[in-house]
Amino acid sequence: MRRLLPLLPLLLLVGCGQPKTKTPVTQGLPASTNVWAQVSTTLTSPETNKANEELIAVITAAMESDASARDNLKKFREALGAIKDAGLGDVLGGDLKSLTLGATLPKNAALLSPSPADLQLVVILRGNFNPTRLAEFAKNSGLKQTEIGGAPTWGLVELACKIIKEPAQPDPFGLGVTAVDEHTLVIAAPTVLSHAVAALQGKEASLIAPKLKVLEGFQDWQALVVFSDRDLIDAQALKEARGRDAANIREFLRILPHDHIALISGQRGDQSVGALYGIDAQTQESISYGGSLSTTLAPKIAGAIGKMLKQTMDEQKAGK
Repeated sequence: MRRLLPLLPLLLLVGCGQPKTKTPVTQGLPASTNVWAQVSTTLTSPETNKANEELIAVITAAMESDASARDNLKKFREALGAIKDAGLGDVLGGDLKSLTLGATLPKNAALLSPSPADLQLVVILRGNFNPTRLAEFAKNSGLKQTEIGGAPTWGLVELACKIIKEPAQPDPFGLGVTAVDEHTLVIAAPTVLSHAVAALQGKEASLIAPKLKVLEGFQDWQALVVFSDRDLIDAQALKEARGRDAANIREFLRILPHDHIALISGQRGDQSVGALYGIDAQTQESISYGGSLSTTLAPKIAGAIGKMLKQTMDEQKAGK
C-alpha cells in the first residue's frame, strides 16, 4: 500500500474528465485471464485538456533548454513520426484510443514477481491504424510476414527496431503483432497470439468482465486494473506467515472481500478518485484504500507539477 500512495496524485489527475466507459472491453483476452487492465487515452474535459497541454508545454520548454534533454526530445519526436509513417497512427494526435492488457498467471506463480514466461501476456491496442501502410513498410524493410486468422502478422521486436532505425535485438519471447483490422492491433507470444486473434474475431471465447458494483459509482474512468484470483492472493498473504500470525491472517482473509482486487482512477460525483478496492464479486461487498480531490482542483495541481518540474530542471542546469 505504501508503494501505491505516491502514485495517487497522478491517478487522480488522469482520472479527471474521461469519457463514459463504464463497461470494460475485454474481447480478445483469453477466458483464462486473471490479471487485466484497461486504459483510455481519450480526453473530453476542456479543463483537463488545457492542464495537460500546459504541463506538456512546460516539460517541453525545460527539455529544450538542456542540450542532452533536447537530443532525447528530438529522438522522441522522430520516433513518433516514424510510428505514424509506418501506419500505426498519430499517437499524440489521438489515434490511439485505448490499451487493454491481460495475463494468465498459473496457480504456482509468484504473485509479486512472476516470471515473464508465466504471464501469457496479451496486449490489445484500439484506435485508428493503417494495416495496408504497415504491410508495405514491413515488406520494404525486409520483414517476414505471416498470417493469423487471415490477418497479417510480424515479429514485434523486429518491426519496432525497423521503425525506430535501431539494430535488431533478440526477442526471447517471440512476441508477434497482428493487424486484426484498421482499428485493432494485438500483441502476444506465439502460444496465445492465435487464440487472442480468434477471440477478437469471435471464433473463440473471450474473458467476460466480472460485474463490479463499485464501478457504477463512477460517471467515467480512465484506468482500471483488475486481479481476479483469490487463491493466489491468499497464498501470497500466507507465504511468510507463521503461528499465530498465520491464524490471524487467515481470519482476516476469510472476512475481507478480495476475490477481486481493482485499482480504479476516475470521476465520482465532483471528485477525481484514485482507489484500490478489495471486492467480493458474489456479494459485492467491498473495501477501499485511496484518495480523492475536487475535479476543479486537478488541473491546478497539473499546472503546479509542471512548474515544479521546470524549476528542478533550471536548478540542475544552473548547477552544472
